[in-house]
Amino acid sequence: MKISEFKTARYKNIVHPLGRLIFLTFLASKSCKIYFSDFGVGIANGTFFIARIFPPDWAAFPDMLQPTFDAILIAF
Repeated sequence: MKISEFKTARYKNIVHPLGRLIFLTFLASKSCKIYFSDFGVGIANGTFFIARIFPPDWAAFPDMLQPTFDAILIAF
């Protein structure tokens, strides 16, 4: 594809709704008094939590099978 053949009009079906969604999300967050600084702290805490989960302790896997099956049987 040559630069002269590149058209941005084909992206308007994606960009326009996405821009509206971002704008409406911003207005809704202001209306609900959501602070983006708290959002950043939450993301940092979430990544710390996910980092602690991986890699899993495979040595404890056999000990977790029986309680897992018990929980499934209780659910049924």
